[in-house]
Formats: sequence, C-alpha cells, structure tokens
Amino acid sequence: MGTHLVNLMCANIATNGSSPDDREGRITRYLELLTNCQASEEQKEADLFVLLRHVLLCGGEESTDIVKKVSVVAVEQFPQITLFWDKLKVHLTLTNKLWDRLLKCKKESVWYERICHEKEKQNRNPDVNLSNRILSLSLASIELFPRSTLLWDLYISLTRELHHKTLKTALMRAIKENPSRKQLYLKAIQLCPEEADTIYELIEEKQLRVRTLIEEIQMFCEI
Repeated sequence: MGTHLVNLMCANIATNGSSPDDREGRITRYLELLTNCQASEEQKEADLFVLLRHVLLCGGEESTDIVKKVSVVAVEQFPQITLFWDKLKVHLTLTNKLWDRLLKCKKESVWYERICHEKEKQNRNPDVNLSNRILSLSLASIELFPRSTLLWDLYISLTRELHHKTLKTALMRAIKENPSRKQLYLKAIQLCPEEADTIYELIEEKQLRVRTLIEEIQMFCEI
C-alpha cells in the first residue's frame, strides 16, 4: 500500500474533533484495507508497524482499545514480530477466546507464545497446577509442526521439568521426526546417558557425522 498512504491514514485518524467511535471505525476500515491489499508481506508488515506506532504516539483515552485492535491484526498477520506481541501483551488480557482466534492462523510462533503464556501463569501461581494443560498444548504443537526445532526444544524442556518419566519417549520421538538433526542426538545422550549406546548406534545408522567421540560424550555426561 505504501508508507506515504499509511501516513495519510494516520493523519486522518488523528483529525481534531473526531470521536472515539469515529477513530475506531476508521482504524477498522484501514486495517481491512491493509490486510486485503495486494502489497508484499514486507510492505504490509511495514504499514502495520507505522499504523501501530502512530496509535501509540497519538494517545487519548480510547487509544488502548485501538492498540488492541491493531495489535491483534498485526499478530495474526506477522506472529514472528516480537514488537507486535509485546504491545498485545501490554494492552490486552489474552483470553482463551482470543488465543483460539490467534491459533487459527496456524503459525508455530503463535503456538510457542501460547505455551509460554500458560507456563508463565503457572510460574506466577505455583499453587495452580497447569502441567497437564501445558504439556497437552505442547504436544499438540509438535503434532501440527513435526519439523519445528523451536517447538520440539520447548516440548523437551517442558517434559524434562513437568513430567520427567516421559522424557526418554519425548527425545526418541523427536529423533524419529527429525532424523537429520544432530543436536537432538547429543541432547538425548546428555539427558538420558543410560541410552548413549543405543543413540550412538542410531547416529551410525543414519551416517551422521559427529565430531565428538562417544567416550568424550560419556565423559561430558558424567561431569
């Protein structure tokens, strides 16, 4: 769409005398234009950033509601952009209904944020046991994105912390789903040293090149 045109939109939103309802109506129409236009993904990202920055600088009693609207759309479009998530978290309580809406975009970074959000809730309230919910979400994420390094690392970390007895199963499944990822084999040896021989056989079977000798790995695990 072009940053110049977005700047004109921002100026129109800030027109003196406009009511909060008028401003929100305009921002809604502009968001629809931005998300449905034929611009490149990079241009849409830049336009949403300009729009969000303007709303944040503009202030006003109703600005929080407009930030919510812009941030939700921005996250749906570009869930990998940390800035959009940060603003969304500051200005909006992330309800289950909103999470369900965000998860529909099927982006691994949204699933990652969702799982971390639940973990943060448990850390803030240790008396509330959310372990099963957290692990269920994490398991669902790797089933949806079986090749995601980000989500597999998170699942292994959570399994180790919240349900250690299934750690070995989680590691072996990770290796099965990602047989060429060397770091998983080394992590499995480190976390389950009793399975080192079996895992080393898998490394040889897959003909992966690991510059560390099995004896050195075992010594590392004993430290």
